[in-house]
Amino acid sequence: MKGDLDTIQIEVTTQCNLKCPGCLRTARAERGLWADRHMSAANFARLLDHLPPVRVGILNGTGEPMLNPEIAEIVGLARASGKFQGLTFNTNALARGVRAYQAVAKAGLSFLSVSVDSLDPQVARVVRTGTKTEKLVERLVQLAKTLPIPITITTVVSRDNRHELAETLAKLDGLGRFTVFLTEQSDVEILDGLPSKGRSLDARERAQLAVWIEKLRPQMPNLELILTQPVNTGGVRCPAPFRHPFVDVEGFLTPCCTLTDAHHYGRVSLLDLDLVAALALPRVKAWCDAYAEREPAACAGCQHRQRD
Repeated sequence: MKGDLDTIQIEVTTQCNLKCPGCLRTARAERGLWADRHMSAANFARLLDHLPPVRVGILNGTGEPMLNPEIAEIVGLARASGKFQGLTFNTNALARGVRAYQAVAKAGLSFLSVSVDSLDPQVARVVRTGTKTEKLVERLVQLAKTLPIPITITTVVSRDNRHELAETLAKLDGLGRFTVFLTEQSDVEILDGLPSKGRSLDARERAQLAVWIEKLRPQMPNLELILTQPVNTGGVRCPAPFRHPFVDVEGFLTPCCTLTDAHHYGRVSLLDLDLVAALALPRVKAWCDAYAEREPAACAGCQHRQRD
């Protein structure tokens, strides 16, 4: 399994300056089931000692990484370890000033991913609550001009913003050259056994999105539009637990960036145990074997779930 690992995602904070309705943090915070924490640089260093080399290290989870006061030091530690060919994280670009982003770039970040679900103020208020779109546009221009690393855009497409997607992409096309990764909204509330709020796309809307993107590509010369993660059908299972493990803010190993609760693997801490050894533990192997046979119910809301 060691050879299969492609990325490792590490949650450096669970704090955020936004309250996006489609986010697990928002859903749990509304029910008093969330605590804001930062991973310290000291704990990150301990964690690094127990990780194998992989292609990409992703330094974010359910939170805004720039709110961790030690984020530049954490990036520097990750780069100095030599264990990651590439280092990145996703940010809303609004939590800190431009100098803070320059600091993480200087520390060794390979590229920066910025979340932009809409640049329309009314739509952003619904899908990215707390976003000031004028400030976001200004920040994108500033970062594109001043950072020595590439900037990519991540856009989560849902029923709440799909109607306005072309307008937002056109605005981005006018701001500079970006690769835009378009991904579907997951129904995160299903993780906690709650009914779906109906934000995710159905099969018809998903097919329509693919057609729209093909039509938009020639109209957006400054954008490379990429639809991420094709739908898993015909018995194909998402490979994330085997290729893209997730480490939560306390250092516990979890299956993936959707199943981020430590209980899945029985609270296995990578602060004291090598990742490869952790994956070989009987309780972890049992979970993975069961997953290979059948997706757990918690996967039902994920955009990468198996579909008929």
